[in-house]
Amino acid sequence: MYHAPVDEWEPNPDYPAPKEGEPPLHRAAREGDAEAIRRLVAEGADPDEVFDMRLDPGGRNVFATPLMVAAGSGDGATVETVRLLLDLGADPGIEAEDGTAVSYAASGLGWNYRPGGDAERLRLLLDAGGRPPSDPEEANRMLCAAARSGNLDTLRQITRLGLDVKGYWNKERAEAWHRGLNASMESSRRAMMDDMGIEFDVDFTEELDRTMFESSTSAPYSSQIPFFGAAQSGSAGCVRLWSISGPIPKSGTTARGRLSGMPVPPRSSTF
Repeated sequence: MYHAPVDEWEPNPDYPAPKEGEPPLHRAAREGDAEAIRRLVAEGADPDEVFDMRLDPGGRNVFATPLMVAAGSGDGATVETVRLLLDLGADPGIEAEDGTAVSYAASGLGWNYRPGGDAERLRLLLDAGGRPPSDPEEANRMLCAAARSGNLDTLRQITRLGLDVKGYWNKERAEAWHRGLNASMESSRRAMMDDMGIEFDVDFTEELDRTMFESSTSAPYSSQIPFFGAAQSGSAGCVRLWSISGPIPKSGTTARGRLSGMPVPPRSSTF
């Protein structure tokens, strides 16, 4: 999940926040409205209610509690909003699908939301017992997003989590995902070619699928490698943090955005 700096943020006007149906407590948390938060909780609102904050109708789910929203919001929430919700009983250890309050503080709320989250909120949540996502791929997604933000203080806080700064990639999961993608695309490709009056060439399509599969599962995308995110951010401090934390990938990227010349691990690994 990548977020441009606030001064470069250009939201899609077709899918603005707030999302339709956003619960009042989630909205108050996003906007940092302390008075509304206190009132809503006093009236019985659940500080651990989960709601899908996703704005992209075709994107990943963004399930979040009010605490997670406050952790990642750029719409007014601050570390004091997070502190208030914690004081009112919000659980910093909840994992909603693949997200935690810690991951939202590190990477924001997602597509089309104003960039948010910061080191102060992240530090408070870690001190309160918050943890990264249990899925290592989701934890690495958080790490990469934080690296792309260029916020050195946030990255320093994340190093407290014990994540491998070289990144994480699972070849078997990548293969399974692409097999599913190819299967889901077959019928739509046949329909499109029928509409265009083009004969469906089974041999050609299978060869194309094989080539794309090998290319797509031979190594991680550069967006899955934290060091690339740090370099993309333009922050010398973030790049330096990686240079003193372990080996840095030496290969460049191809036009497809993959590491070239990188050994492919046989199973789950850090690289």
